[in-house]
Amino acid sequence: MIGVVLAALLFWACVFAVYLATQGQSPADFLLGRAEAPPQDLGIWKELGLDPSSQLMREERLVLLESGPRAGQLLRQVRYVDPLTRAVVGAESEQRVSRRRR
Repeated sequence: MIGVVLAALLFWACVFAVYLATQGQSPADFLLGRAEAPPQDLGIWKELGLDPSSQLMREERLVLLESGPRAGQLLRQVRYVDPLTRAVVGAESEQRVSRRRR
């Protein structure tokens, strides 16, 4: 009896998965909502201003952690640049940023 119930549940789970695949969604997208679109300036360094303690220019960018627009997380990178020579002087450790769901 339990085997019949498990087989029925597996069958309907497969039907649900095939339906979602034809609609272009994953089960996570269906249950949790789609992830917000990646920012337009993805991968481009943005100047955030001078760091008051070191007098170095602080720059930041976001990159996709995984490949493709469906990646679940972004990676925030911060570096410090000399404002006169534009040489990279230092960097902070990378931080993972989860994309919000709509």
